Formats: sequence, C-alpha cells, structure tokens
Amino acid sequence: MSSNWWRKEGHRVYKEDLEDILNEDIEILILGMGDPGRMMAHDSLVDYLKKKRIDLIQKPTKEAVREFNKLVKMGKKLGAGFHLTC
Repeated sequence: MSSNWWRKEGHRVYKEDLEDILNEDIEILILGMGDPGRMMAHDSLVDYLKKKRIDLIQKPTKEAVREFNKLVKMGKKLGAGFHLTC
C-alpha cells in the first residue's frame, strides 16, 4: 500500500502506474476518479485488465470508496487507486 501514489500522467492511469497492485492476485480493480470524475484508466490498461480477467470499476472517489468497502466485506480480492487531489 502506498500513500504517495503518483501516475505517469495526472488524469490517466497506465499499467505501469499499477505494477505493484497488478502483481497481486486480484479479481477487481477499483479506481477512484476524483470528485469530478476526471481520472480514468488508459485504454491500454483496460485492455490488459480484460486479458487478465480483472474487472474494472471506475467511479468518483467517494463512490469508489463505498464500493471498495462493500466488496471487502464480501471477501473479494481487490486492488484500488483513489485520486484525491480534485
């Protein structure tokens, strides 16, 4: 877990940005897109996740946190990144 997560590009998330998370055994990746919903997975990351059969959930951060907490209680194997700066 990293509290100082920075991405290659501010509002796009690439596979390289999530190497630590993607090396874990996860079934769902949750991305908190910031309050206005500007941060999104790059198409190359979306394609990679599809190939690995990892579901992607992208929501504004407050909703993404609620979804994360719900899925943790269900015992799902999760990875997540939450954009907090906007």
